[in-house]
Amino acid sequence: MKLLPFERRWLLAIADAILPPGEGGPPPPADLPMERFADAFFRRTPAEPALGLRAAVWAISLAPLAWRLRLRTFDRLTRDEREELLLALHGSRHYLVRELPNLLKVVCTMGWAGFPEVQAGLGMPMHDRTAAPWTRIEGADPDDGIST
Repeated sequence: MKLLPFERRWLLAIADAILPPGEGGPPPPADLPMERFADAFFRRTPAEPALGLRAAVWAISLAPLAWRLRLRTFDRLTRDEREELLLALHGSRHYLVRELPNLLKVVCTMGWAGFPEVQAGLGMPMHDRTAAPWTRIEGADPDDGIST
């Protein structure tokens, strides 16, 4: 399964909101080629889980329409509005709504933490010197290196 360009943009905006930049720490998702991870992940993920993740991306991206009756998608909100919306979703009385940000946080963190720059910024020693091809910042082949 492949994400459409606007779905990938939505997912990357969610990743940037879930993993905001920190001072002096690892690079934020916006500074990394996270789109390569997203493409590789969705290409290798079985159909049912991929559809569930895609639905979660849609739900969060369209949540501003119901949250404050804003005619904007999640990626068009300010950083503060994104954070406020994620907190509102996380505080919902409905389990499924509460877990949407957590589901995407797991996937986004998995991709973000796969980058050697992030691992180095977190002080993690490299155990495997061969990083996945999607982690290469320049000239990476789309062959993903995600094992099945």
